[in-house]
Amino acid sequence: MIQKHVRGAIARTMYKRRLQNIIKVQSVIRAHLYRKLFLQTKAATLIVQKYIRGHLARQLVAEMWAEKCARLEAELEAQRRALEERRKEMERLRKEQQEQEAEQLRCELEEEEAARKKDEEERKRIEEGRMREAMVGVKLRWVMEE
Repeated sequence: MIQKHVRGAIARTMYKRRLQNIIKVQSVIRAHLYRKLFLQTKAATLIVQKYIRGHLARQLVAEMWAEKCARLEAELEAQRRALEERRKEMERLRKEQQEQEAEQLRCELEEEEAARKKDEEERKRIEEGRMREAMVGVKLRWVMEE
């Protein structure tokens, strides 16, 4: 009977040891599986994060390009407007200069016309004076001949 109790005690001790070993193996396997799952999830998460970051970076670059293009278009439009204003100013100045030149030519023509008229009047006056002198000379000769 002692032997029976000792064998029972040994069997229970061996059972407990095997049970602890089985639990230990199960725990290690579960830890390995969970670690593997964790690493796969982490890798998948990193890939998703990589794609999201890439998408956000591309979106940011696109926005920056859009802003830069808008800014450059605004600058170009401002330069175009300034150039158009300069062109209009140059055209206005050219017209002013043409008007001044035309006015100057008109004045010169008027002066020339006035000088020509003055010369013409002077010539007529001189000719009339000569005609009078000639008439006076003819009258004198006629009077002397009589």
